Amino acid sequence: MTPRAPVLMFLMAGCSGTSGSDAPSPQAGGSAGPQGQVDTALPPPDREAPGVSSSEVGAADAAPEPEGDHRALKRMSVAQTRTAMEQLSGGIEWAEGSAVLWESYAATLGVADHQTRLRDNLDPSIMYQKFLDDAAVQTCTAWVAGEADGTRTPRGFFVAIEPDATDAASVRANLVRLRQLVHAEQSGDTDPVVDGLEVVFDTVLRRTSDPVAAWTTVCVGLFTHPDFFTY
Repeated sequence: MTPRAPVLMFLMAGCSGTSGSDAPSPQAGGSAGPQGQVDTALPPPDREAPGVSSSEVGAADAAPEPEGDHRALKRMSVAQTRTAMEQLSGGIEWAEGSAVLWESYAATLGVADHQTRLRDNLDPSIMYQKFLDDAAVQTCTAWVAGEADGTRTPRGFFVAIEPDATDAASVRANLVRLRQLVHAEQSGDTDPVVDGLEVVFDTVLRRTSDPVAAWTTVCVGLFTHPDFFTY
């Protein structure tokens, strides 16, 4: 018979590699993971649940007060803007040579052509503001300079003041007149718009010593103010 003692000794040696002190053991609070790794994550500490507190803040209406009736402001169309500026300035056109720029830039300004656009775009866009500023600069330069040197009559801009006068009372009186003319607003004892235009006039006058330049800047401010092109 073949002796069996060597076979038994081999099996005992193979089993001893997975037992004994060399085998990994889970640490306290952890558990053995795959491939002998140990999960050492600890459970979250006990936290006290957040409390709820209340305090008296006073009484309030169950429903807000109804708003008063009002309508949204509308912007003048390009045709209305052109007509108003030309009437106020005594017929001065925003033009370059023989080309009227209101017509040249009609498509850019959103004027309806009844082919690609059936209605005028009346949004107060940046493009409208840009072209309005260009038109105001050209119109005001010709209007103010023409009345200052006497080539444009009768006067429509210098109504309450002489073109070369700079005293505060006369400047204020002419600003109030222009506010009524361009914005159709009657100023009382105080008017923030007139106050602002007075600051503009004084600032430009100090920097240039030229009343015509100061009044031209005021004129541009009047035409580019929302009180002119909205209603």
